[in-house]
Amino acid sequence: EISACLVGSEMCIRDSTRTNPPNNDKLTELGTLMRSAILSAGGVAYTSQKSYDLYPTTGSADDWYYDNAAKIKLVYTFEVRDTGKNGFILPTSEIIPTGKENLAAFIVFAEYVKKQLDN
Repeated sequence: EISACLVGSEMCIRDSTRTNPPNNDKLTELGTLMRSAILSAGGVAYTSQKSYDLYPTTGSADDWYYDNAAKIKLVYTFEVRDTGKNGFILPTSEIIPTGKENLAAFIVFAEYVKKQLDN
């Protein structure tokens, strides 16, 4: 019950609802842990927040994964390095550092899920 996708702008974005989902504490905790792992791995300070707090949105892939057929309860969209300067075209020099940051976040994500499953 996990999902993540990568796009651009240094964020770990979770659900897009106005109200908090029942597992909001877990989503917030995991987002903070992944943000810390990214910062430690590459020195870039990602933001962890609800997508609705960034811009009004509904019906996104995150919502579908969380609420519908898939029933995935830990859903994030990662917007990777670049805050708009290069659009969604990451400069070559940013590819490896971005990969290292996101690998660190994914490891935290996987360990968190394993811990949840073990309990």
